[in-house]
Amino acid sequence: MAATDVSGLLDAQPQELVDTFAGLGVKPPHLLDADAARKQPTLTNAVKALMKKHHIDGPEPVGAVDDITLPGASWGPAVADRTPARE
Repeated sequence: MAATDVSGLLDAQPQELVDTFAGLGVKPPHLLDADAARKQPTLTNAVKALMKKHHIDGPEPVGAVDDITLPGASWGPAVADRTPARE
């Protein structure tokens, strides 16, 4: 499949995700009725396909979640900073 980022600015991992998502046959939602749009593949489906392709069993266990506010940000909610669990 041809790369979906013609600019070439995406790193390899996000490029693979975008290409996988495009390969699922997603159509522009504005061309579909509501029911058809809701039945389309999502980014979650693309992530699951990549996990299967790369033999990844599941998400890495999370040890802690800290809500932080980005310096200088006066908008929106805090960012969730997830720290992997230590084995």
